[in-house]
Amino acid sequence: MLTFEEMIEQPVRFLEHVQTFLGLEPLALSAEGPVVANPWGDRMARVHMKETVKRVGSTPILGSAIRLFPHGLRRRVRALLLE
Repeated sequence: MLTFEEMIEQPVRFLEHVQTFLGLEPLALSAEGPVVANPWGDRMARVHMKETVKRVGSTPILGSAIRLFPHGLRRRVRALLLE
């Protein structure tokens, strides 16, 4: 069992465990240079969430039900989902 704390404290060891669990040959992931932050950040998750919100809002039944809520409430919930 791996924990979040182990991932933060020992990322290389953590990734070796994950590779072994997946049946992959462990690679020296930090051999090519230091580990860097993801330059995309959470952009991909936000893009997918926007697409999901748009699809849900365009369905006949859910879209109609969502439109029953006050505009301000819908805007706040949308902001929470997309942030």
